[in-house]
Amino acid sequence: MLAQVDPEYDPSYVQRFSQALMRVVLPDIDQQIRRVPDARPGDVDRHDAARWLIECLRHEEPSFNALIAAWLRERKIADRTFLNTLWWTDKRFEIWTRHSRLDDFIKRAFARRRFVFAAILLEYMEFVFEDDHALARMIELLENLFQGWQDTGDAPPAYIHTPLKRFGEFLDDPRCLDVAFREQVLADIESAWQKESERRRKLEQRLMDSERGLDEAWYSQNAALHCVNEALRAPIPKVLFEFLTGPWLDSLRLTFLDSGPQSKRGRIVHALTQNLTWMCRNRPESDRQRQLSLCARILDDLEPHFISLDHLPDQKIEWMDRLQ
Repeated sequence: MLAQVDPEYDPSYVQRFSQALMRVVLPDIDQQIRRVPDARPGDVDRHDAARWLIECLRHEEPSFNALIAAWLRERKIADRTFLNTLWWTDKRFEIWTRHSRLDDFIKRAFARRRFVFAAILLEYMEFVFEDDHALARMIELLENLFQGWQDTGDAPPAYIHTPLKRFGEFLDDPRCLDVAFREQVLADIESAWQKESERRRKLEQRLMDSERGLDEAWYSQNAALHCVNEALRAPIPKVLFEFLTGPWLDSLRLTFLDSGPQSKRGRIVHALTQNLTWMCRNRPESDRQRQLSLCARILDDLEPHFISLDHLPDQKIEWMDRLQ
């Protein structure tokens, strides 16, 4: 996100990068320094500067100019490494926000916390050079979780939101500079990715085990996504959203692959998907009788077609209980 670096990483890159940030003279920074006449040139410990920044961000979400002004007023030291790191991070996020294909709400969540990245950069400059650095790994895993969904423009499924929320909590936590805490959060996100990788692997295996070709698998997947997105045009309860974008989406894929969207089974699961969301919305009095009738029988109608968790009966029962 913050940089694209030669994979032949050399530890001296960190020192050279720090020196470059210290040497460069930026008009935006000089203009701010001139506004504080008693600010003097000097160097501060970048780890101390990182912790000052995190503490400052705990209380508000200041702009680039407000942060620099606060630093100069309080510290009276025009430290180029610190000030230029803020500038570089701010500009880098402007570029990333324009060009990233991720969903807008994700870009906003990251951009709102961009100066936390500046603090982490001050504390651990190596993270922009090392692909296996914990922070770089977190970002990579989150992008992997969204892989495919940002290309279609569809709403991301529920399983993505948990690690994304965990990452947001990490950035908002004053412990984000602590190695142990960072490794703990990375482990949580890795665990979510491992579960999702296994889910994708099993689903892919079941699709590949069928006698149908990849074209049919692709067609079935897109038909399932279209069916779910069609049902999500209006707000629905959270548990139903998680069900539709998780295990029920997998059931649709398997059904469409096996029988086709236009088959009797395909039409049944399509109707079930629409009815699940239709009955949860406010309806006119004329639809009241149909709504009550659907509520009474919908789970019994759905259960035999809820096939994606047939190999995990405990999870299937748990989902049916949640829907009830």
